[in-house]
Amino acid sequence: KEFQTVLEFKGGKFTSSECSKLGYKPVEYKEEMSPGGLAASFTAEPVSEKDGKAKWHGNVTAGEMRGEMTVTKKDGTVVEYTIKGERMGK
Repeated sequence: KEFQTVLEFKGGKFTSSECSKLGYKPVEYKEEMSPGGLAASFTAEPVSEKDGKAKWHGNVTAGEMRGEMTVTKKDGTVVEYTIKGERMGK
């Protein structure tokens, strides 16, 4: 099921606006820059006491992001999403 969210990387923490509504808390994320700094990849693994756990992984280049999010619900159900987005203006 498609949904829209705003991802924020601020102060070393990662959040998703929609996942925050499900109880996912901001978490530290890992970031790797490519040589030359024109692209980066990130991984974040937020947890929600009521929903479960999520693993985000994405690649960012010149304002565009692509990746995946895998959610493991508390009942063990696994849901996979594809991420596609663009950088918002500041």
